[in-house]
Amino acid sequence: MFGTAFVPASPLPQAGDLTNSGIQRIVDHQLEKYNVTIPETQGEGDVCATSCSAQETTVGQNEAPHIALALEDDSSAPRKVDLRFENAKVMLNEEEEELFPEGESLLHGGGTKAVTYRDWSLAVLFLGNVGAVLVCFTIFRVFLGGSETPSQHSLLGRDVSIALYFSGTIALGFAFLWLAVLKMASQMLIKAAICISLVVTLVLAIFSLVKGGFLTALLLLGFLVAETLYARYVWARAELAAATIAVTVSFTSKYPAVFGVAALSLLMQLLWLLLWSTTSYHTMVYFGGSSSGQLLGLYLVLVLFWGIQVLKNLVHVTIAGSFASWYFRYPLHQEANPTLTALIRACTTSFGSVCLGSLVVAIVRTLRTVMHLANKGSRHRNSVLAALFSNLLACVERLAQYFNVYAFVQVAVYGRTYIEAAKKASDIVRNTGVDALVNDDLVGSVLTMGAAVGGVACGVIPARMGTASGTLTQSQGWATFVMGSILGYTIIMAVMSVVWSCVVTLFVCFAEDSNALYHTKPEEFHKLVTAWQQRDGMPVGMQLPPDSASYSIGLDEYDENDGKPMPSSYKLHQVEV
Repeated sequence: MFGTAFVPASPLPQAGDLTNSGIQRIVDHQLEKYNVTIPETQGEGDVCATSCSAQETTVGQNEAPHIALALEDDSSAPRKVDLRFENAKVMLNEEEEELFPEGESLLHGGGTKAVTYRDWSLAVLFLGNVGAVLVCFTIFRVFLGGSETPSQHSLLGRDVSIALYFSGTIALGFAFLWLAVLKMASQMLIKAAICISLVVTLVLAIFSLVKGGFLTALLLLGFLVAETLYARYVWARAELAAATIAVTVSFTSKYPAVFGVAALSLLMQLLWLLLWSTTSYHTMVYFGGSSSGQLLGLYLVLVLFWGIQVLKNLVHVTIAGSFASWYFRYPLHQEANPTLTALIRACTTSFGSVCLGSLVVAIVRTLRTVMHLANKGSRHRNSVLAALFSNLLACVERLAQYFNVYAFVQVAVYGRTYIEAAKKASDIVRNTGVDALVNDDLVGSVLTMGAAVGGVACGVIPARMGTASGTLTQSQGWATFVMGSILGYTIIMAVMSVVWSCVVTLFVCFAEDSNALYHTKPEEFHKLVTAWQQRDGMPVGMQLPPDSASYSIGLDEYDENDGKPMPSSYKLHQVEV
């Protein structure tokens, strides 16, 4: 597992237990392989520690015979090697492919295996397409575009710009306020979001019935029944979603740099959109409606969506890598700047995998756009088939985006290629059953609710203040409301996306290796396991520490095996989901 090397070292096992301790085998193997010296207290009965400086090892009295070996360096002094270490080393060599498979990240096993550039051909392809856009911009805008006289817009003026800056400030303040509220009352907000959804559906059904839309009202009532059954099913699972949110908000408070990465991504997306819009406009003006121009327009649409997806997914991979570092390292082996490390890794070794996964979504979205434009301009079209095909592509796009979320966690945490990550992500989703879907839905609902409320506030407050003071006209007030709401929602959702990425990463890491959280952060481990048990037990496939199956002591007592605090009393139950 990813976090094995970061679990605090247990007391040195006895001689007979050497080959049974996975952690000790990994540590001893790496010390032997890379000639690393770790000072240890030697005493009677201790296992001999290997030294890389060609010094002889001090051993106890009751140890097995040693074999004198020459080091591979320039030193000619022999060293003694315990036969038990050699036996453990043979065992490790047989398992090395499983312990350190191809493509594991630098974090795995303490960074003992170098990571190569994954899916590098897709990275080259993406950068080549970005270069092609820059070439088109240079040719068709700089050399052939000519000069343009900027149009004057009476609706948008200096006062509206100031109001929008005010909207952005409100959005930032509201986003972090919402994070604080989520940390304290996320479970209550999740259940409130469920209730609000039911009330809105009921109001719409009544309104349709009053207006005479009996068929629409009947459909809404049927949807209300289904929504009520779903709410009853997920009601007990709200505690798990709330626990994951609370843990992730604690992480973001310790590493606020992740919000800076999200803000940088927003800025880069804006610049990319400006570059693309300018390039596509002047390019299409030059080619006109020719077949070459149409093909080039299709290509530019694909590149637009690809670039936006890459920038969004780079944020997700960075946050996932930073959170994984906190999950497996903090507080015992804390990194100085895990967010920067994760960002560098996302933009280098994992960049090709990000480009490949983003290309899948970009292709589907391009097909949707082309089909929409084709149906819009066609007089002889089958509206039913067009709507069916459009909804089918929309479902495929959403599934691809959702699947990418879990696949990119594998890319960020383990440094896998995109194909390998996709296979592993499918295993996780299959093993956890509906838990991942329900948890994502509940977390997403409360995050979206906060962004929607904040977005409306970002539009209403500046528009109302501007019109009341006479700074804005009535039309400018409406423009400020619309653009301020969109801007506020976008900024708040960018902040919420950080929490979303952390929640997904926590779910994956806990499902794959809960042992690491148990050893490093037992209180968070206790919260998650207790919350998970509220939905009828742990799912099959969940790997828990072998000594955590049954507890009869509290947090103030300690595990005799490793001296770390243990969670409160509970008993785990295995159930099928």
